[in-house]
Amino acid sequence: MEAQIDMDNYLEQSVAGERGPRESLLYSACWAGIVLLGIMAMFFALNILSVGGEGMGVNWLFLALTVVCVALAFLLYRAKDSVYREYDYILWNGEFEVCAVYNRRRRKKMGTIQLGKVTAWGPAAAMAGPMHGAKVEKYCVHPDEAWCLVYASESGKQAALLELNDEMRSQIRGVSSALRISEVKP
Repeated sequence: MEAQIDMDNYLEQSVAGERGPRESLLYSACWAGIVLLGIMAMFFALNILSVGGEGMGVNWLFLALTVVCVALAFLLYRAKDSVYREYDYILWNGEFEVCAVYNRRRRKKMGTIQLGKVTAWGPAAAMAGPMHGAKVEKYCVHPDEAWCLVYASESGKQAALLELNDEMRSQIRGVSSALRISEVKP
């Protein structure tokens, strides 16, 4: 039985972690690795062609090292944005949308939860029973402060860990009486 959804609620919340020395160090280390791998790739690329007594030839080792350095630099370039991650939650017309924002630059939609399909919700510490057998997705910066939404999806039972403020929790609580019945109290 799907719960009745109030079609006039809209609320947005952003959850961001602190950008501390650990994140700054990792971000700087990524950039240092990218620059170092770029310099190494240029060095190896300059030595691909070898001139010997019999003419010009290709040094396959330097070619392979160039490709490896470029590939590693590209992977580090992509990974540097995930050092600092924020989450945006949007509650609109009975749908709860979760987006991740990487390094304040790149936004990616992580998923949408139909609140009518939520079977239980409450503080994550109290949700061990309802979460049993569910695939758990962590959409939070601080898991110890998270709330859990357990819902049914096409792939089976899923649970989402979210950092919900008081206003967002009251909006979810007001969506339907079915959620109030199954809510786990702290």
